[in-house]
Amino acid sequence: MGKKSRVNLKLGQVCIGVREPKCRRIPHSPNKKMHWAEQAKWKSAWEEEVAYAWLAVKNNYSQQWKSMPYKRSLLQIFVFSIKPQDEDNSYASMKGIIDGLKKIGLIVDDDPAHLHIKLINVPVKTRDAEHIELSLEMKQ
Repeated sequence: MGKKSRVNLKLGQVCIGVREPKCRRIPHSPNKKMHWAEQAKWKSAWEEEVAYAWLAVKNNYSQQWKSMPYKRSLLQIFVFSIKPQDEDNSYASMKGIIDGLKKIGLIVDDDPAHLHIKLINVPVKTRDAEHIELSLEMKQ
């Protein structure tokens, strides 16, 4: 059994646009009809949010994370939402978050050989309570 490490990240609100910002705490469903350019902006915004969340806690993990990325990982995504999506839409809507983990080097790839994803919907009562939490466990 190899060495294990775990990192926990809490993502905040993500906004696109300057003059009239649009903000979300939960990624859009892939069924949401929008222009491809706007979809790309949202995906990029979620990737950046993952990077900012990692930078905020990175120093707490400096000794454990010298040999990143790990070859195999378990990613648990906790979606705190007033209106949970069905399982297929939930997984697809997390693409920007998962790509963000790959871009900052916490995971090798998002294919099944390198990453096992478990998504947990947690009901909340208000929009202000909506957010995403990530728990990433690494196995060498």
